[in-house]
Amino acid sequence: MSEKVENNNGYYSDNLEHIYEEILLVNLIVNLSVLRFRENIQESENVLSLLKGSPIGIEWASKNQFSMNDDKQLVDAIKELSNSIAHKIQNSKNNGTILKLDIITTIFELTSKEYNMLLFCLAPEFDSRYQKLYSYLHNDANKKNPTVELLLNFSCDNYKEKLQSRKFFSKSSPLIKNNILEFIQEKNNLIKPLISQELKVNERIVNYILNNDEIDEDIRDMSEVLDPSMNRNEIILPEKYKKQIDDFINFYNTNEHVENFIFSFYGPYGSEKIDTAFEISNSLGFPLIVFDLLSLYHSNLLFEAGLELIFREHKLKPAILYFKNCDFIFKDETVTHLKKFLLNRLNKDSWLSFLDSTESLPIHGEFKKQRVISIEFPIPEYKIRKQLWETYLKDHKISDDTDIKELANKYNLTGGQIKDIISTASTYAMWRDASNISIRQSDIIDACHVHSNQKISQMAIRIKPKHVWDDLILEESDKRKLEMLVNMFKYKHIVYDEWGFDDKLSLGKGISALFYGDPGTGKTLAAEIIANELSMDMYKVDIAAVVSKYVGETEKNLDIIFNEARISNCILFFDEADSLFGKRTVIKDSHDRYANVEVSYLLQKIDEYQGMVIMATNFSSNLDSAFERRLHFTIKFMFPDENSRLLIWKNVFPGKTPLAEDIDFQFLAKNITISGGNIKNIALTSAFYLAESRESGKLGMEHILKACKYEYEKMGRLWDEQYFKMFSK
Repeated sequence: MSEKVENNNGYYSDNLEHIYEEILLVNLIVNLSVLRFRENIQESENVLSLLKGSPIGIEWASKNQFSMNDDKQLVDAIKELSNSIAHKIQNSKNNGTILKLDIITTIFELTSKEYNMLLFCLAPEFDSRYQKLYSYLHNDANKKNPTVELLLNFSCDNYKEKLQSRKFFSKSSPLIKNNILEFIQEKNNLIKPLISQELKVNERIVNYILNNDEIDEDIRDMSEVLDPSMNRNEIILPEKYKKQIDDFINFYNTNEHVENFIFSFYGPYGSEKIDTAFEISNSLGFPLIVFDLLSLYHSNLLFEAGLELIFREHKLKPAILYFKNCDFIFKDETVTHLKKFLLNRLNKDSWLSFLDSTESLPIHGEFKKQRVISIEFPIPEYKIRKQLWETYLKDHKISDDTDIKELANKYNLTGGQIKDIISTASTYAMWRDASNISIRQSDIIDACHVHSNQKISQMAIRIKPKHVWDDLILEESDKRKLEMLVNMFKYKHIVYDEWGFDDKLSLGKGISALFYGDPGTGKTLAAEIIANELSMDMYKVDIAAVVSKYVGETEKNLDIIFNEARISNCILFFDEADSLFGKRTVIKDSHDRYANVEVSYLLQKIDEYQGMVIMATNFSSNLDSAFERRLHFTIKFMFPDENSRLLIWKNVFPGKTPLAEDIDFQFLAKNITISGGNIKNIALTSAFYLAESRESGKLGMEHILKACKYEYEKMGRLWDEQYFKMFSK
């Protein structure tokens, strides 16, 4: 504030010129207070020299030909300068000059007294001499900032007025509630009377006044300011949504008196919620502040204090507020008070705000001055997904094997997820060959697996599929059914999106199959092959973790599984499904009622799920009949006959296994009547028998027969010892 300002145009050319004259007015008032105070205290000339040393003190008085040692002349000068400042403020506003102090007065509805108190607290931020002057007026060298008492002395003419003005320092007053002024914490934490407490201007307010509009430091890490000048990605939304947004923007821009609005945007991570809000705020000419409620909740800052700061930013910039991660304060009953506080602040101060959540929020009826508009942002349909892949891949070099149609069809992803996956795939490509970064289809598929939601692993086991069609010995007709199941998933975008079946069906657009048959006949193997063929993760649901004896818990667990599977883009595999998908019974007691509710709820979730669900059971007759009409495929896995067992035996050993020439697969197929799963166990056990013997020889019939005996004992079946004699050397 040391630069001399000259302006006789009757208005302020800029914000700093206005601040200069306001601090000059403070200088005159402080000078008057010192003159009056020194009547009772001697040796005050040193203090007056501080005022004379001020670049806006004696120099201004000399220019205006009055003495700063004359009480009456000072009073007249203060009045004259006050009138001049008021006149210039009005002219400057008419002239379009932005004056930050005037904006603060307007948006926080400060009275003239509160405005003056702000100025007295602001002066030490610009010139340290004021700290010494305030210490002098306090008659206490340790009090360098203005106390409530000193501010009252500066602003009030009599004792009664001082008593009435104490309200300006209450917690509900604009200065304190909006954190414009803050009380300075005593080092010894002593609680002093209100009039003895010192105040300072909040750092964010000081920066704002000096044209630094950076967001408050206390909430900076949990906020992101999206300015209208920023370049954002093109919003890719269904045409219906685009038209609604355009209509709203046009309505808001063409009407002088419009109502206040609260938008509730809900949908999975990565949907175009923030970009849509930015499009609206940008079109209206306001920045958008994205504020993370969950980060605030886990920070060291009090939740209520953080909200007050963000609402202050809402006014200061001014900006439209976007509250991210709202789910927890509406779901968790232990934080109901936080929900009420947020809704209350929105009711009071919001003219346009956005609430972001994954599920619809129960906020209709909560607002008095605002209209609530709830918009769901679901995982986009195939056509939009394809457009998203094309848009986000266009700036990358991709290999010829990258099939965008397949990616869009296979993975139900949001735009944000697709961007994240492409970024990861690009990193994989760079690691493979930094000199020629070209994204392959395999890079994208690997990135999809990495970005799959891991929450589902709490109730399901991820199975990384390795098996191929040649590993499965099955009737050709049943194998064709499995191939058809795979093709249905591969080409569902053609049927549902290109041929319009999506418009005809509201539910049941997923693919479901039932595999049934004796244990070890290849049900799980077939599910793995399907997952491998589609390059998708498969999660085997842990039935024990899902089913609960507590009422409602099973449904809650099923909800978690299907929601997370939807986000994870995986195949759900329910083994021993009859324990969960059992027949509904005649209601005899409350247990029957709740069991029936669980089955009905599961039927509902299968109808809603648009991915693939495979159920496996040993006893298909135990399944509820309502599942039959929801199943696209029902495949029976027969116990293998001799020919099938022969193929299984010949195919079960890896190519690297050192097999002896004496192995009689025909004998094994004819005499060892077991399922493919048992044959797999025998092959593995026999290999360990060879490894255990530390022989350098090969795996022969003696190892296999020994393993067969062990497997028979496990199954509780009798073993014929004659087999050993037949192949003994």
